[in-house]
Amino acid sequence: MKKYLLLIIVMIAAITIPVACSSGESGPGDDTHMTAAPSGEPSKAPSPIPSPTVSPSPTPSPTPTPTPMPELKDVWDETDEPYMYSLPDMDLTGYYFNSYITSGKLLYFLNEEYSSEPEIISYDYTTDTTVHKTMEGIDANEYRFYVIPDRYIVINDGNKTLRYLDFDLNEIRLAEIPIKSAYPEFWADETYENLYYVESDQLKKFNAVSGEIVTIAKNPLYKDSYPSGMTPDGKYLKVYIYSWKKGYSVAYLADINTGELTRDDEAEDYVSEYYLSPDKKEILVSDGESNKVMLYDIEPDNEELMIKLDQNIYEFGKEPEKVITLNDYYDMVFDDIDWTNRKLITHARYSRGDYLTVEFKCYDLDTGEKHSSSVISVDSGIYTDYSMCLDEENGYVIIGGNRGNNPFCYAWDYLNDEVNTDNSDFRRINYIPDYLDAHRKELEEKYNMYIYLGSEIFATETDYTLSCCKSASEMDAALYIVDEVLSLYPEGFFEQIKFGNIRTIGLYLCNGFTKKASYGIENAIALAGTDGYERFLVLDISYPSDLRRNIIHEISHWTDNRINQQDYSDEETFESAWSKLNPDDFYYMNDYNKTSPFYRYTYGSAKADAYFVDSYSMSKATEDRARLFEYLMRYDKEYGSKYMESEAMRKKLHMYFESIRKCFDTTGWPDETIWEHKLNQLDRLYDGDESLSYELIYPEMNGDEKTYITSDDRWFLDAYSGAAHAYG
Repeated sequence: MKKYLLLIIVMIAAITIPVACSSGESGPGDDTHMTAAPSGEPSKAPSPIPSPTVSPSPTPSPTPTPTPMPELKDVWDETDEPYMYSLPDMDLTGYYFNSYITSGKLLYFLNEEYSSEPEIISYDYTTDTTVHKTMEGIDANEYRFYVIPDRYIVINDGNKTLRYLDFDLNEIRLAEIPIKSAYPEFWADETYENLYYVESDQLKKFNAVSGEIVTIAKNPLYKDSYPSGMTPDGKYLKVYIYSWKKGYSVAYLADINTGELTRDDEAEDYVSEYYLSPDKKEILVSDGESNKVMLYDIEPDNEELMIKLDQNIYEFGKEPEKVITLNDYYDMVFDDIDWTNRKLITHARYSRGDYLTVEFKCYDLDTGEKHSSSVISVDSGIYTDYSMCLDEENGYVIIGGNRGNNPFCYAWDYLNDEVNTDNSDFRRINYIPDYLDAHRKELEEKYNMYIYLGSEIFATETDYTLSCCKSASEMDAALYIVDEVLSLYPEGFFEQIKFGNIRTIGLYLCNGFTKKASYGIENAIALAGTDGYERFLVLDISYPSDLRRNIIHEISHWTDNRINQQDYSDEETFESAWSKLNPDDFYYMNDYNKTSPFYRYTYGSAKADAYFVDSYSMSKATEDRARLFEYLMRYDKEYGSKYMESEAMRKKLHMYFESIRKCFDTTGWPDETIWEHKLNQLDRLYDGDESLSYELIYPEMNGDEKTYITSDDRWFLDAYSGAAHAYG
């Protein structure tokens, strides 16, 4: 037993001794013995005991890297143009197509021509998934949509409701439009929740969320008003109010809280384009006359300046910080400006051969220099239109449009720094040599109007598809005829055509018309109208023998428009006075394609007792006057008819010419204009003046080109066809 106890004690000692040594501690009662060193060698100090190694923390698992969200260029198709991508074929159809990008979604708005129930598609390009929604019960002609960025879509069905949808196309609100009108017009704030509208002489506010209607103000001026948007600061409504004194609508500002109407006496009567930065410290002003966009620094919340800008009174009192000079006067500034990246984007339409080309340019706001550019081309043989929106966060311009009934969608990465130099100047592409361009510019300066040649004809929108003239010699010959005819009009005549909102006149020389819709004339060879702030005239120059009379005819339409804008002191309007000169049982068809039942009143049937040149004159009062003016100035050699023997027709022309003198400022005009001179001579001829004959009044009867002196001693050519000649 004692042996076992001794063995246990020895084993315990064997265990405890190394532990004690490892601790490096000793005490007075320590009975541990160390082995002595061999004799003659110095004793060694005990080796230092290393500090224990700290165990490392466990290696953390790596954080998974998220898969980067694909960009448009990652999922769309590359094109031949720099940084331009196209949406893969989604098998879409729609005559009208618009696209918009917001909150990571591409929204497509489609509808067939003259159809009901348009369609909306929400496309998530990161997942390549789509949501479709058909707008049931909505007619395509009444369908309007508005995208409120990062909030919702608003659908206006024209005269019933406003439907609010989220970007997954779920309906989130439905509001009844309270306006008592078949085609309601209103202003809307940036959220599209507050609508402002006029009812009789009252300005009202409707909240689409609460349904509350508040009358803001009463003012008799509101009876003749219509909306024109809001100011960028959201403080005023832009109101057009018809002025019976001036004969056209005048721009006012209405305070959204009080309804008070303000207008400065120095205000212009057209709306200029300006763009306010989000911090309200900068303003971009677009000057279409000089092809320039100017950047100004301003004081934030300078309300006085903002009111002046909205009324077209520019008093910055300093030079602009930067000026961006655009290539051509038909470059259009894109309304959505990238203030974050300091970029301005423009776009312009041209044609190259059989393709419509849209050129995009990006300018740097801080340098005024062009930063990048690109183009897209689509088949121009069919009607093509497009819309644009800006993805500022990712640096893309989204272009949506259609080729006939086949929608397309492109994305341009405008933050790249590549300029497409191959397509930078479209004015001279194949069709416009230097001598022709010089001739055009000479006439532009002489008559203070723009003249568009070759592919430039696509700078305007009409109800017809135009074809380019590719013959420089044909265009040059047409310019001589244009010069000859325009010289017939007295000094200042065309400046007064720029009446009301009209700022420019454009003359477009093309090589044919094709109508886009069922209405209109099947065989049109000339067209006059208004596009924005421009009065335009489009001429098919492939009929040179008819060109002179066509120009005179279309300028008569401009003249009509000017007369009908004028205020008369008496109660009888121009149109009502004109109608009294027609037979009592007559009425205009007001349709180019309807057959008139009044052929007995045309010259072909009634000769000297006629009231109208032909059946075309009976379609509209404007065509009646244009035909009379045209036939007075240009003898109808083809039929050899003496139209002006009709006293009724001459009487109508006298009334027309009196109205022109009444409405136009005739300062500097001769006592007798060329058209008055011819009409007075015809009166004398048919009153029996034997010293006059048709050959003297119309020297072109014989087919010879002769000069002709008017009472104001101006020479002009009155030739019926052929080459153009100099005159003085």
